[in-house]
Amino acid sequence: MKRNALLLILLAALIGTAVVVNQSKQKRLGTANTGVKTRERLLPELASVDTLNTVRQIRIREADKQVNLAMIDGEWRVAERSNYPAAFDKITRTLVSLGEQKIAGTQRIGKSSFGNVKLLAPGDGTPETTGMFMEMMDQKGGLIASVIAGKNVESSGGASSNPFGGGNEQRFVRVPKDGDAVWIINDALSEIQTAPQEWIDKSFIDVRKLKSVEITAATPADSWSASRKDENSEFKFPENAIGDALDTAKAGSLATLLSNPTFTDVLPKDKATPEFMKNAVSTKLDTFEDFHYEVKLLEVQEGGKNAEPKNYLTVTVTAEMPKERTPEKDEKAEDKKAKDEAFAANKKALEEKLEHEKKFAGWIYEVPSYTVTTLLKKRSELLREKPKAPPTPQIRIPQPGGGLPLPDGPTEP
Repeated sequence: MKRNALLLILLAALIGTAVVVNQSKQKRLGTANTGVKTRERLLPELASVDTLNTVRQIRIREADKQVNLAMIDGEWRVAERSNYPAAFDKITRTLVSLGEQKIAGTQRIGKSSFGNVKLLAPGDGTPETTGMFMEMMDQKGGLIASVIAGKNVESSGGASSNPFGGGNEQRFVRVPKDGDAVWIINDALSEIQTAPQEWIDKSFIDVRKLKSVEITAATPADSWSASRKDENSEFKFPENAIGDALDTAKAGSLATLLSNPTFTDVLPKDKATPEFMKNAVSTKLDTFEDFHYEVKLLEVQEGGKNAEPKNYLTVTVTAEMPKERTPEKDEKAEDKKAKDEAFAANKKALEEKLEHEKKFAGWIYEVPSYTVTTLLKKRSELLREKPKAPPTPQIRIPQPGGGLPLPDGPTEP
């Protein structure tokens, strides 16, 4: 009996010791290195919608690269691209994601080892030891929140180095106001980049219902034009004495030319000079909706002979839209109302489209090669091959006596 009581006392002592050790361990992890208590959210300052709405400037730095985003006249813009409009959806998504970001754990690293996991701020070390520093500020530049993102947890020495487990979606981060505390989050933050072109608004023109295209090249012989009579017809060269025909397979799908295209970057104003586009190919596109696009295209070989050429584009848009609908002959009253409403709705949509696309004038865009391949082709590259003339049959005269015909040409005497 005494023996069982002694065993119970020893067991209770062991359990008590384990609890104390575990509490001590959790306390050390929860307070990191500087006495900062753990919390649910990484950046609680951004958890409030009211606070999010006060963010008017964002600066992201990594090594020698940076991008600055700012709200100007009610619209987000990219400073490194001469204040070109920024992608509002991406900025909103980034800020909301940071505000909702939860802390998955802490890591005892020590200030002297910050460089090992790239948690030094840019300027405080080499590119190999510094991380991505993101700062959110108000209209006057007052800091609202900031965070430094370091290495992915796995890249710092494998999953075994992370006491909280995890994989390549976890990342070490540091909030400067938290002193030496190092946090772990379940997000690689891969959508946040320092490249300015990743933040610009990629909405663009949309050429619909193309009616005709006219290309004016530097060499007149390389110029060409094509048109179609309606949306269901094929494009053809204008009638001419030569009789050349457009090979629609070589021309690609002209019907969808510059239909919902994209661009990769926009040149800053200091580089987008009139001289830059002086050797450009001129293009005119007219649509069945009476939209007129004047496009200039330039192919530039950069980075050596083996490098892929870059393509640049400028565009201006005008349109001629009827102000009123012409009633049909013997049109019924009930039909007139429905058609008038449809006409008004379509007219409004076209006016909004025109207003949107006029904003792209004055900028030089870098576009993927596949977007403008057809427009850069020479006329000779679009011709349908003419059928070859059939060979002239040889006429052989039968010989008297039913013998075989003699071969053509002179015979021996």
